[in-house]
Parts: sequence; C-alpha cells; structure tokens
Amino acid sequence: MLSKYIIRTAALALSLLLLFSTLGACTSKSVEEDVSESTPVTEPVSETEPEAEPETEPAELPEEVPETVPEETVPLVFTGTEIIAPPNTMELPLCEEVVTYDLFFSFPPPLAEMIDSLLYGPALEELTNRTNVSIEFYAVSAAVASERYSIMLASGDYPDILQDLSANYSPGLDQAIADGIIYNHTDLINDYIPIYAEVLAASEDIRLALTTTDGNIAGITRLYKEPSRTKLGNIIRQDWLDDLGLETPNTVAELTDVLQAFKTEKGATEPYYLNYLGYSSNFSITGAFETTYTFYQENGTVKFGPIEPGMKEYLETMHQWYVDGLVSPDYFSNISNYPNSGNVANGSIGVFLQEDSLLEDIYNYVTEDNKNLKLAAIPSTIMNEGDINHFGSGYGDWTGGTTWSISSNCEDPEPLCKAINYLFTAEGSLLGNYGVEGVSWNYDEDGVPRVNETITNNPEIGNNEAQLKYTLPFAPFVEDYARFLTGYTQAQIDAPIIWQSNSDKAYTLPTGLSMSTVYSDEYNSIYNDISTLVSENINKFITGEADISEFDSFVEQVTEMGIDRCIEIWQILLDEYKNK
Repeated sequence: MLSKYIIRTAALALSLLLLFSTLGACTSKSVEEDVSESTPVTEPVSETEPEAEPETEPAELPEEVPETVPEETVPLVFTGTEIIAPPNTMELPLCEEVVTYDLFFSFPPPLAEMIDSLLYGPALEELTNRTNVSIEFYAVSAAVASERYSIMLASGDYPDILQDLSANYSPGLDQAIADGIIYNHTDLINDYIPIYAEVLAASEDIRLALTTTDGNIAGITRLYKEPSRTKLGNIIRQDWLDDLGLETPNTVAELTDVLQAFKTEKGATEPYYLNYLGYSSNFSITGAFETTYTFYQENGTVKFGPIEPGMKEYLETMHQWYVDGLVSPDYFSNISNYPNSGNVANGSIGVFLQEDSLLEDIYNYVTEDNKNLKLAAIPSTIMNEGDINHFGSGYGDWTGGTTWSISSNCEDPEPLCKAINYLFTAEGSLLGNYGVEGVSWNYDEDGVPRVNETITNNPEIGNNEAQLKYTLPFAPFVEDYARFLTGYTQAQIDAPIIWQSNSDKAYTLPTGLSMSTVYSDEYNSIYNDISTLVSENINKFITGEADISEFDSFVEQVTEMGIDRCIEIWQILLDEYKNK
C-alpha cells in the first residue's frame, strides 16, 4: 500500500494576478496583430478640427468590403487545421522551491525489466530545472494497472496524478468526481491552464471530446498538432509470408489460410496471439463480423456487441482456430494485449496486435538463428474484399493518449497546473516531443527539430525505450507526429496508413461519451453482472466448454439480466451528447 508521498513546501514565485495580466496582454496583442493584417487601415479623423462637409459626391465603396474578424473569434492556438503551441509568457521557474507531485503511471509489460532506468531521464530533469515542479512515479505494468487502481482507490491512499483513470475506473469519470477521487478540472483549467482553455473554447469537437456526460472535465489530455493516426493494429511475420509466397491477408478466410500455413510450414505454436479476453482491444478482427465486445452505435442506434449475430459468427471462427491450433491452447494465460517480444522473434507467433512505437523492440531479440526476421503491418480484417471495418479507433482525433487526472489528494494543484500550462507552450511541447536540445535532438539546416542518434541508434536501448527515457511520453502537451518520422523505421511510418486503409470509425461511440452519475448506480447494478457473464461465456464458446448452439440461450440470459435497460441508458446518453 502506498504511503503518503510528498511533503509540499513550495511558495509561488509570481502572483496569480501578475501571471494572468501578462498572459492577457500577450493574447490581446496577438489578436490586434492578426486583425490588423486582415483589416483595411484608414486615416484617423483629427481630434482638433471638425470634419468638413464633402463638396463633391462621396466616392463609391468597393464592391467587396473585407470583413473585420471579431477579436473573440480569431484563433490563436486552434486554427481549424492544426493546434499551434504558443510562445511561453510565464516567468520561470514557476516556484521559488521545488514542488514534487507523484504520478500513477502504467507502462507496456515488455518494458517491465527496464522501466526504472527509463523514467527519470534528462527531459524530466530539464522540466524540473525550468519550472521547479518535479514528478515522481508510481509505475506499474499495464497488465495489472486495473487491479492496482482498485486497491489504491479503495484505500483512499493514491497519488496526486492518476494517469488514464477512465480505462481503470468502471463507474466512470463523472462518478470519480462525485466520489471525490479527482477534481472537476473545469475551474483548474480556467484559472491556471489558459492555453488548454483556449483550445476548448475554439473547437466544439475538442470540447465535446473532453467533456463528460455530466458536463465536467475530468483530466488534462494530450492534444495533437494535427488529427491523429492510429497507433495500434495487427502485425505479421512478413518474412514468413515472403518465404511461403503468400499475399497479405485481408479477409477472415485469407487470414485463416495464412495462420494455417504458419503452423504447418513454419512451426508456429501460436500462429495468432489471442489474449485472455478472447478478442483484441482494437476490434481488428471482431469488426469483420460487424460487432464488438461492448456497446457501439449503428446509424445512431446503440447496440450491445456480445449479443449480436456477428458475435456468434466470430465465436464460431475463433473456436475453429482454437481447435485447429491457430491460437495457443492456453491463450487465457496471455494477460497482456501484446505478446512477449522474444516469443515473436523466436518463431512462436505469426500475427499479433502491437503498437507502432513498440514494433522495433522485437528486433532486439534477433540472433543468428532468426536474422531474417521482418515485421509488417496488415490492414484491419474484413469479411469480403471491398468491405470496410467500421470499428476502427484512434485516428482522426485531436486529443488522446496520455491523460492526467489530478486527484483529491493533491493538496496544492496550482503549481502543477501552471507546469501543465507550460507544457502546452511551444518550448514546453518541444521538450515533451523531443527532449533536450543537443542531447536527443538538433535543428536541421531548415530549422526543423530532428531526433538524433541518441534516439535512432542508441547502443544501449531500442528506439521506443529511448523515446521513453529522453522525452516526456507520460505527460500532456501538444504532440507533433513529425517527431516520429526521423526516429521510426519505414515499417513504423507505414503502419498507421496500412491499419487505416480499410477501416473507419462509423460504428464506434464518441470518444467523449461517458456514463452519467444520473444513471451510474442503476447501470452498474445491472451491467457489472452482465459483464462478468459475457467474459466467462466468450471463453467458454472459444474453448468449446460451451457449444455454440447454446449462444441463443446465452443471449436470452443476458436479456433477462437487463441488457436492454443498459442499451437504453447509453442511447439516452448518446442523444444527449449530440446536443451538449
């Protein structure tokens, strides 16, 4: 159990009034400059001489008069096509003495052995030097994050910052606010994080995505300079495909044939890596059957994937894969979404879910025996050529990834919030994206920041580990996707394009949709038992413990337990979301 972490002794170096006066002056100046560039300038009327009556007919006005843009609508940070981190106007450091905050941070399981050596790098040290705000980590593997969250929250003894709480607190973010676990961040943002507030005010789409159903802001989320690309999808042993003369599989049938060939011709013991849930977290295969493992919407109508006909077809296919040895016989022991990198490199696995950032780490396990290893992304699986997988995720968004929720145990959030505001400035985001100049990046001849060999060719750690150590991957800032282009291999650069090539997000629920406190007690009292039943039965159908002929009885049982009311609640929330 965690102890009480940090004694905070800092005093503010600059008064809040002076800070916002400075910011306000800067904002006004920017607005005036923008308007002056687009508005005709006329000669001022003399204050000492009365205006003379015209002796001739007045000149005709031009046919088109340039429209003056009202100051309040001039975009300063959000332009509509990109988010521009503004210059820093805050006096640094933010505090006279160092103030320390602790952060609950989860990391991909493959990094477990080296995480302690990666978290405290030069970028984090530089952030502390500049701001006098320091971050300490309580880091756990993502495989056990939910369990650790449950223990912490039940005890009431948890850190100042809870990262990605939404994925680990089933009652929802509004309930986390109502339960006193985290702040409603609306006032914190308006008072101390003006850059973030400006983006929320400038973009309705971003505001909707970041506002909970009850109208709260439950954390500070990373913003993207440009709409995001997906970072997660299926990877295949391309060297095996090439050796066997096989084409990249697109359909379920093609993928089945490829997996069978990997088993018989390449000796793969787990041709497809399936985790203990019985499905992948990015819908890469379930979407081919036009369903998913949770709630979704089709043309505005909410549905529950596990009881749809497509789920029965998916489970029939996965059961056949299980019988044919195309997934591991003990797949339910795979507690992570991602396989062990060594198992991929040694030839046990042929197709698996992976993040683009982690792809190159597998090459660290290349030896003389597997020196021809080659990995490549494959598109989301579809049923028939020409189909679209409507359950894509993680792209086309302005926000996502890291979210910091400031907990109620944070006694003095003001310095922390000001440090977050600094991270959304141009120099703060540069530190977050690239790290320290001269250490992990340099300007090129065109004045563009480029990561150097500390990231791309580090003799001690791989690319992803170097990104973790030398930048601020755990922090919110304005993320510039270009930072990956010099640090990524061509396969990593190509992966998002391939994953998005035959999928869209037409059936997914909006990112900002969350359970309302109005319905949370009723919903959880119904759905918690349903969720348990669904999880158990998915694996029973896959392994054959339950025959697929019992699927209709399973649907009846879920219906009797009240799933229709859960669907109705999500429908109400979806309709309200559209009108927020």
